[in-house]
Amino acid sequence: MKDPGESCISAPEPGKFGQLLPWSQQADRQRFRILDDVASLKIRWDQSRNHYVFLDGSWLPETERKLYRREYWMPSAEGLDVELAVERRDHRFVRIQVTEFYRTAREVTGRLQLFRDAKRDRPIVEVSIGRKFTAASDATTVKMLAEQDGTVLSSQVIELSEGGSLQSELILDGRVERGPLFIP
Repeated sequence: MKDPGESCISAPEPGKFGQLLPWSQQADRQRFRILDDVASLKIRWDQSRNHYVFLDGSWLPETERKLYRREYWMPSAEGLDVELAVERRDHRFVRIQVTEFYRTAREVTGRLQLFRDAKRDRPIVEVSIGRKFTAASDATTVKMLAEQDGTVLSSQVIELSEGGSLQSELILDGRVERGPLFIP
């Protein structure tokens, strides 16, 4: 893609979910501009290199993929194992995954919150944790409102600049447990 106002060509910055082209209806103009820019390039397919090259045989350098460590927090809870996984995907985005493993049939309600830095003014991520039961019409049957195998998984991607941190906190049945400060 051409940088605005320059004759330089650069690879597009991946979006929140790793996409190279914006696919929302609001991004139509931007997407068509990128496609027009690419169509105007003088490129050809190089079978031996298995990628596109310019007519003189040169190509854009590969973007360096940086590997990040996935970090975990497993707070203690009666009848429930919660696992929070925090993993930086790239310099802009972090993936948050919460897994709930139920070991008992007791009702559990709460939430897991992540705050930007150690400031606890407003959570930037909040995940409901819980398993509720309701009595059926004959009052002898109990209907579970959780996954059948006892495991619930939720995942989301958030924007957090490299070097930024996340403070974790689990509130379960009125009890608060503060987790580590993650610097993904």
